[in-house]
Amino acid sequence: MESNYWNQKSDGVWIPNSYFEVRDILSTEDDNVLLLPAVNTYIMTSWNYFGTSSFYNEFLYSSDIIDLNNMGKGIYSGFNGSLMQNYLNLTSPIGPSFNNSIPMIGNNSNSSLTPLSLEYTNYGVWGANATRNFYGLDINSTYSSYVHIGFDLNNSIDLQSYTYAKVSFNISNQTFFNSAIKSGSVSIGLGSTAGIIAWWNLKTLIYQTRNNTEFSFYVPLYQGFSGSYERNAVNQIWINFDYGSKINFPPMNVSYPLVYGVPMEINNSWLNLMQYNGIRFILVDNSIINGLISSYNYTDVSMEILMKMGFVKLIYNSETILLYEIVKFNGDCND
Repeated sequence: MESNYWNQKSDGVWIPNSYFEVRDILSTEDDNVLLLPAVNTYIMTSWNYFGTSSFYNEFLYSSDIIDLNNMGKGIYSGFNGSLMQNYLNLTSPIGPSFNNSIPMIGNNSNSSLTPLSLEYTNYGVWGANATRNFYGLDINSTYSSYVHIGFDLNNSIDLQSYTYAKVSFNISNQTFFNSAIKSGSVSIGLGSTAGIIAWWNLKTLIYQTRNNTEFSFYVPLYQGFSGSYERNAVNQIWINFDYGSKINFPPMNVSYPLVYGVPMEINNSWLNLMQYNGIRFILVDNSIINGLISSYNYTDVSMEILMKMGFVKLIYNSETILLYEIVKFNGDCND
């Protein structure tokens, strides 16, 4: 064990009995175990452990625990883009239903709905000058460390019935925008009537598509964001560029965003990776308080749906940890 970065007064740990009980269950098995939620290399638990997630492999020595550290057979996965992507997919059992998007605001390609320009009452651009047109905003070139683009909706939209929101918009300078995504310099924000905004960095979003100049991002409404918002009262859409120092922003046209509510479904990449990695058990540790990549909300919802659909069954349940067994990989994968 290492000195506790988050709690300098830490002086040893007491391992809860539940870990010993799970170890006894797994002692007769030689299949791999997936640890959820997704974690970084260093974690801290409510029972005062601070150190690397390799604790699980060292303590539950009879099975290989799949986490960020051992996706690559001894290679730290965080340094390998392909392995990191596999890890994110492996820890994301539930994904967006790509063929089932429900429009939440007007679409000017459909004459039966309100023209999109009329759905937005106002806009704001900070860091650059801009003018409004029927399709969106013309943003002038500027020398700045940031450009923040905000759109105000006429009416709040309610996303609480959905697991994802699909946010789509056209942007003229694709090269610049792709570079901003790759460098982690652009985020999408969903804001509420109370003036609070949740932010998702586009680099971290697993699901995103592109059709010519239109970019679509599937925003996981229950996880992966900083800040906060009210899912049942979203009335602001933001696209923010932020850099550590001033850069030359090119001129660009940004269309009014389209927003869709998207239900969830079983992630086929998850199914394939679970089979490929020989994983038969899922260990959910509810005691991790620092070092999380994904959220408990997302993990709890995912496991509930996997149980409902008969993919897993709960074989051990304690306040600290839960152990699930995979019972099938085939069948209908849609929720």
